[in-house]
Amino acid sequence: MTTPPTHPGHWGHPPPGKRRGPAVLFFTLPVVLGIVLIVAITFAGLQRREINPVAIKAPVAEADWKPYVDAGETVAENLTTIDYRTADRDVRRVLDSSTGPFHADFAKRSREFVDTVRTSESVSTGTVNGAGIESLDADGARVLVAVTVETVTKDSAGAAPRSWRLRITVVESDSILKASDVEFVS
Repeated sequence: MTTPPTHPGHWGHPPPGKRRGPAVLFFTLPVVLGIVLIVAITFAGLQRREINPVAIKAPVAEADWKPYVDAGETVAENLTTIDYRTADRDVRRVLDSSTGPFHADFAKRSREFVDTVRTSESVSTGTVNGAGIESLDADGARVLVAVTVETVTKDSAGAAPRSWRLRITVVESDSILKASDVEFVS
């Protein structure tokens, strides 16, 4: 039979007040950021309503679909370009370019997100590699965006760039095109 330790924290946990090394933050930060982003995107995905694509019989003019693609690219870049030195402004940019359930969920989690970015001194830069219309109807458009994200933290020289594909639902809100839903596409 094992006898209990004589002081708390002896069961594999550091004693109270003892700091964990930078390796813990290096591995914890991407997990926390990933969880926050996945939860936000999952919630928004569950809340979105299905868009019924219009059967297109004739070619759609570029002027009709291009603004939606441009808005989708902007949202993707805003979501993936966050710097700890400008985190509040970066998050405001995401909120300003979103609406509906995605906006509400991102706003709810933004304080925790900013704190994590600042603690890790994270700098993420997103680069849009390409985008196009998946569907377009009277209510809005679904835009597919391919983006590469490079992230550097105070404890890392930089991880390998990550490639993501996003499906962004773009709708008009107060005469401005904004994202109402964002989801990862595999």
